[in-house]
Amino acid sequence: MKYIGALVFIAIATTAFAKSWRINNNPDVQADFRTLADAHISANAGDTIYLEPSLKCYDGFTCAKKLVLIGAGYFLTENFPTQSSPLNSVVCGHVTFTPGSEGSEMMGISMSNHTVIIKTSFIVISRNLIKNISFIYQSGVTLNNLFITQNYIYNIYGGVYSGENYFIEGLVFSNNIVVNDCSFSYNQYKTDCPCYDQALVGQFTNNVFLGNVTIESSTFRNNIFYKSDLNTNFLKTSVYNTVEENIFAKVLPWSDVVNYQIPSSNIDNANMSTLFKDGASTDGKWQVQTSSTIPIKDKCGAFYGLTPYVLSGIPNVPSIYYLDVPPIVNQKDGINVIVKAKSNN
Repeated sequence: MKYIGALVFIAIATTAFAKSWRINNNPDVQADFRTLADAHISANAGDTIYLEPSLKCYDGFTCAKKLVLIGAGYFLTENFPTQSSPLNSVVCGHVTFTPGSEGSEMMGISMSNHTVIIKTSFIVISRNLIKNISFIYQSGVTLNNLFITQNYIYNIYGGVYSGENYFIEGLVFSNNIVVNDCSFSYNQYKTDCPCYDQALVGQFTNNVFLGNVTIESSTFRNNIFYKSDLNTNFLKTSVYNTVEENIFAKVLPWSDVVNYQIPSSNIDNANMSTLFKDGASTDGKWQVQTSSTIPIKDKCGAFYGLTPYVLSGIPNVPSIYYLDVPPIVNQKDGINVIVKAKSNN
């Protein structure tokens, strides 16, 4: 059996004029480009760039055009079926979305040691393995329509800390598995009130948070908070946060007459060892057990909701997960190829 070095994708251009490009840094493979930076120079707005799996990682780049970036996924050897090649599309540098890249999407890319930096609006980050997602302070800037969905993330953070006039409005953060911290410090002091201006408006739904959460002025619904010693300070700001139908491992301080009151629709003191599957893949083990007796378990976590988490971050284009090509062929007999493909909605 012989695997073709380049991952074969089957895709249809989203517009009549959009073009698809292939990137592969293996010198033995014919491709349009070897680097993301070179592809970015030649691509037009609306084009799709396929980052093919390789033994070598790809350098990061700054995106200033509307592009769709598609990789092969991650944890490919742990979940079957995934792709015909077990190699990932790995980026070993930061990827920054700047003004001009509005409408861009990124999916199926592995960045376990680097950061996605978002500095503009209308960005979709979906089905990736990412070390950090960062929203860097920009004076006088308002970001909106940001969609962070179906990712395996170690950290996501951002904040004002000092300065004014930086807002994020309309952040949709759903169906992610967050390994470490989710932290936003976006409350700004206004001298004319005097009061704090909440500069982040977000919807956090159907996520699994394994570490701490520090967020204000957002809605939390159908999430699972795994940490039994969770820092619950974000609950004390529930005058700004809406917290409904979530599952907590921690025994919650349900109310404080001065600061907050947590709705009874939330579940606390949940036994996480019986809630999640055991012995599954790195991301698959965060699926909820069907045998769990927690009342709201069928609506909470990354694998439920409107955009359920997809194992290994397989992008939502058809992919070949099995490819058998004979190593030797002759002109008389032709070639017999066995191909198995699946859709990934």
